[in-house]
Amino acid sequence: MSLSLPEAFISNMQQLLGNDYDAFHTGFFNEVQASVRLNTHKVSDAFSLEEPVAWSQQGKLLTDKPSFIADPLFHAGAYYVQESSSQFLSHVMKQLLADKTNQRVLDLCAAPGAKSTLIASQLDENSLLVANEIIKSRVKVLEENIVRWGLPNVLVAHNDPADFAKTYQYFDIIAVDAPCSNEGMFKKNKTAIEEWTLNNVNICQARQRKIISNIYDALKPGGFLVYSTCTFNKQENEDNVLWMQSTLHLKSVPVQVDSTWPIEGFMEHTYRFWPHKIKGEGMFLAVLQKPVDSAKEHRFPYTHKQDKKINSEEMALYLNHLEDFDLSIEQDEIIAIQKKFAPEISYLNHVLNLKKRGITVGTLAKNGSLVPDHHLSQSILINKNVPSVELSLTQAQQFLQKQNITVPSDQLGWHLVTYNTLNLGWIKILANRVNNYLPNELRILKTL
Repeated sequence: MSLSLPEAFISNMQQLLGNDYDAFHTGFFNEVQASVRLNTHKVSDAFSLEEPVAWSQQGKLLTDKPSFIADPLFHAGAYYVQESSSQFLSHVMKQLLADKTNQRVLDLCAAPGAKSTLIASQLDENSLLVANEIIKSRVKVLEENIVRWGLPNVLVAHNDPADFAKTYQYFDIIAVDAPCSNEGMFKKNKTAIEEWTLNNVNICQARQRKIISNIYDALKPGGFLVYSTCTFNKQENEDNVLWMQSTLHLKSVPVQVDSTWPIEGFMEHTYRFWPHKIKGEGMFLAVLQKPVDSAKEHRFPYTHKQDKKINSEEMALYLNHLEDFDLSIEQDEIIAIQKKFAPEISYLNHVLNLKKRGITVGTLAKNGSLVPDHHLSQSILINKNVPSVELSLTQAQQFLQKQNITVPSDQLGWHLVTYNTLNLGWIKILANRVNNYLPNELRILKTL
């Protein structure tokens, strides 16, 4: 691959790497090996024979890169396409969450959702994740990927980092995959090369420090900050860690790593993946802990009255353990929130701009019956007794292209369509046709 790298970048990396620069320069342009991370809540035989990612229990390095868009299992949330080095967060979270339950976690810069789905997979059912995206245009794809992953204890927010000061000392862990100068993206994004300057590196460093300062108060005393970037320079990485230590008095925390893993940082308790030493793109990560002092006790006043328009008997046909949910109608949508989280979600909805909370069950038709939502079809809490129709690969692809499909059934009404037993969405079988209820924005536009 032939790319012209900025001279100042080359000089910076030569100074940083010394004799190792030539190997870095050669490896920098190697093709990245595709990798995925499996969803333990939606088990399938996808990529079962592929080589595992050493630091990610559910990660797989792929021999060949398939057409993910053509694979119904991708659309069913069986796996997430995620670069292998960024899956190191799985190993980090495993250590931070060991023997812990009832955790409150914030993924601050979450879109498109790789790290949020990773974190969500490792949380217990009594923990809660807020997946936040700062940039408005990226919130929708984040929400789509969270819905596809199917877990009920994930909220999607669209807030500036400064807004989280209102959640004073609420979060046990905050992950900040900071917006950066994108040096690790050069080979994928020519624009990243064109926009790179030393001045932009300094601007990114200042922005990163502002972000960390803004969310500092949201972190509990004794809580952990996981800071990462996809860039290589020291200014945005080690220098920022030193700044967090000296200015915010955060303490660097060691991550236990296997000695065979190609991870090398330039200061204690920092972890770097280099593109010439791994099969991925490279990244930087550090874990820091907030000093322990007295923490604020959060109280969550909450009252709920179920809307009389909601037919509980019908809802029980669609949701497992309906007694565990609070149901309400908001902007014509029926929202189901687990009662154990309801007070907190009410609180967070008051202080933040939440775009997704709970499970969107559906809307009410004019006759009062339920029109089930796609979100419900993807949730792991959907009633297992909902009628379903298993599709072939060709049929599943046709459904995902929002084409008409023919299915055998002696029963009219709403049905899930499944592929390899995993839910893809809804159809409604009528006497003379089958209506495809896949949302328009999710349909495959590419010719398969």
